[in-house]
Amino acid sequence: MSQIPNMLESTIQKIREMVDVNSVIGEPISTPDGVTIIPVTKVSIGYGSGGSDFAMTVSYTHLRAHETVLD
Repeated sequence: MSQIPNMLESTIQKIREMVDVNSVIGEPISTPDGVTIIPVTKVSIGYGSGGSDFAMTVSYTHLRAHETVLD
């Protein structure tokens, strides 16, 4: 069974834990002269994976090599 769905769910959960609303839109900062600054961050995430699946080929002769011919 493929573990890819579990790996993706785990990755998404960890991203959710790292990025919350306070890390994207920060707490407002008020200056003494009445200006309010709201920190805003752009969050982008990228990830990739790879793999392969090689077909296994075995000759018919190899498969039958263990058999013994009985007369």
